[in-house]
Amino acid sequence: SIAKDAFRKNTKITSIKLGKYITALTSYQFSKCSNLKKITLNANLKSIGKYAFNKCEKLTSIELTGKVESIGAYAFNGCKSLKKIVVDGTKLKEKNIGKKAFAGVSKKAAFTFPEKKATTYTKIFRNAGAPIKK
Repeated sequence: SIAKDAFRKNTKITSIKLGKYITALTSYQFSKCSNLKKITLNANLKSIGKYAFNKCEKLTSIELTGKVESIGAYAFNGCKSLKKIVVDGTKLKEKNIGKKAFAGVSKKAAFTFPEKKATTYTKIFRNAGAPIKK
């Protein structure tokens, strides 16, 4: 696992590729990495901690893999360049997405959900601050 705050406020990181054995990201791990543009999550990731990518202002896209079950409060808050969010799993529940997890992402952000969860996920993500129109 990666320690809490491990890369917080690191301005040199521009991309991240998680190894296949990482199953959880804890709080604040990449928070305020102001030059982080790209994240490649692995297929085994189950949880993203609170503030994990908070204010990563150059981050443009994220794909939440099939095993992701929880996203902490403010996880992507303030990622103002985040314009593409793809969710390809069906394990997320409203109680497992923290407050304002997607508040402050680009107002033009496009969210893609699995067809069978589109209505449910639209509501859940909107409640978590995502700028999804009704």
